[in-house]
Amino acid sequence: MRDISDGLVEGYCTPGTNISLGKANLQNPPTWWEGYAGGNYGGCGWFLTTNLGLRVNSTGSACTGAIPHSYFATRINQTPSDDGAWTLRTAVACHMYLNVKPWQSTAAPADYQGDYSGSGAFWRYSAKDTNWVMARIPAGSPGVVYTWVFVNADCLVQPPTNPA
Repeated sequence: MRDISDGLVEGYCTPGTNISLGKANLQNPPTWWEGYAGGNYGGCGWFLTTNLGLRVNSTGSACTGAIPHSYFATRINQTPSDDGAWTLRTAVACHMYLNVKPWQSTAAPADYQGDYSGSGAFWRYSAKDTNWVMARIPAGSPGVVYTWVFVNADCLVQPPTNPA
């Protein structure tokens, strides 16, 4: 799920998640669909068409309009075409989650993916409550299935960033 088509990753739909689609983007054929995902994500966002497969349960979602970065991100450390800056891990354990609902004042971590023990990650943005960071973990890292995950903010050295 992304906040705008081809925007910042906000979370994941785990297998079996109910999805209700609203409108497609203006490309022909559409590459992104706006809609609502239930489950641990529980919110609106944009889905990449190639990732939908047969998981569409209905259409006519009540989701309308893009969610601006400023609605959920306190700091952004990337442009749409890159991964953000590389930053080192601290001595604190990095707990990886697929969903934290970054737009909430108090995040709700869900879909735990284990702990990351690598040397660092690409730091993309911090959630509204500043306790969680969306980061890209290097592919091939031990125990890592998803490369885009939320990690607790205190496990990464946070570089200077732009406000959302």
